[in-house]
Amino acid sequence: PPAVQLMRGASTRPAARAGAALFVLVVALLSASTAQAGRCVGVFFRGFGAAVGTSGMDNLEAYLFAAFGSDPARPFSTGVFNWTDQQQAFDFVQGLTDIDCLVLAGHSFGANSAIEFTTDFLEPAGIPVDRLFLFDSVGASDDVLPTSVVRGFNYHQVSTGFAEPE
Repeated sequence: PPAVQLMRGASTRPAARAGAALFVLVVALLSASTAQAGRCVGVFFRGFGAAVGTSGMDNLEAYLFAAFGSDPARPFSTGVFNWTDQQQAFDFVQGLTDIDCLVLAGHSFGANSAIEFTTDFLEPAGIPVDRLFLFDSVGASDDVLPTSVVRGFNYHQVSTGFAEPE
């Protein structure tokens, strides 16, 4: 199949990028979880060196769980994993039933892991990804959407792995 380019964030201000990305992610989860009766699942990958419980992905999980986690009519589950923990993420996904919406997000090396996770684990298992969000990815092959992803977003990719001034 032809390569599908990921959408790229337009803002150059960090706060605007993060706010816009969070807004898009929340809307994607809301629309998916209200349109279907089954569970909406978020799988998030931390970047290199991010401390467990303190990363942006952990904060995102806490925010989303506070917003969606208490509504029994719309079941919602999330898991946050280090960028090296793709097998644990796959075990988490396989341990859930009634998944109707799967959303992946990753930051930095975690963004690259989200692509690898989709290609190496989810596609062979026949598990589709409804939304894929990459934040400041450092991956070399992250400009092509895996075939099992319905829609992908790539925010703030300005380098190939080295910090660059804005």
